[in-house]
Amino acid sequence: MWVCVKTFGNEKRAAFHLEKQGLETFRPELHRFSVDPRTKLERKRELALFPGYVFVRLLKAADQSKASEARGVAYILGSWTGERFLPREMPIGWMTRLIDAGPMIEGKKVRFKKNDKVKLALNAIADVVADVDGLDDAGQVRVKFRFLGKSHVTTVAAERLAPVENSLGHCGRPD
Repeated sequence: MWVCVKTFGNEKRAAFHLEKQGLETFRPELHRFSVDPRTKLERKRELALFPGYVFVRLLKAADQSKASEARGVAYILGSWTGERFLPREMPIGWMTRLIDAGPMIEGKKVRFKKNDKVKLALNAIADVVADVDGLDDAGQVRVKFRFLGKSHVTTVAAERLAPVENSLGHCGRPD
């Protein structure tokens, strides 16, 4: 089962010590891209998506004490029920999607052209493939997609779209 631990502020250090104890960890990351105004070079910062927290996989009962006693760990999220502490189990489907998604990317500019295939990164309709229908100067992209058996057209910020390679090997081009 996956649980969440609160760290003393440094997720990387806590994850290192948890892994040293033989535990599997996961630290979701946010990759934030920006352009240095002076040099015009793109910079990438890797940040914790959930600052101060690390996910740990507990496979046996002894893993709970290993996790709570690991250096850099403040406590395991959970609650007391009578005489014992029960860690709060993270939903496995949510953890699987979070792990499979990889790092979240913010600020990376990708240009699209009409009829490009894109994947929507919106909560309610994540992983739906859409066609680019139009663009505007404000970074908004009009997309057409099918969802729940109906055809929809909506406008989405370009950073909420991910390019999908089509049969010709083409995808959105980075700036």
